[in-house]
Amino acid sequence: MNNGMRAVLVGALGLASACSGTDSSTNPRSTVDPLEVMLTPASLTIDVGQAEDLAVTISGGAEGASVSWICLSGEPQTITASKTGAGCRVRGEEPGVATA
Repeated sequence: MNNGMRAVLVGALGLASACSGTDSSTNPRSTVDPLEVMLTPASLTIDVGQAEDLAVTISGGAEGASVSWICLSGEPQTITASKTGAGCRVRGEEPGVATA
């Protein structure tokens, strides 16, 4: 496990979304439920060289709207992140702390 070196991930999820609502001429005050996004686990400590999967759960928004996300690390030299079918995979690259 690379001599016990650790990388710490602190979850901080930024989300940008675009939803098309109903036609404003037929329903000028239509509302869309706010999006709720959860990253599980919200934080973790991993060994350098180790990879872990994080689940992304998205609820709310416009009915029938498709959702998409990207996975980024605030410190890619410490932890890299890539998208999976159900969330993100993070990998410890060197000791330190990163947000994703």
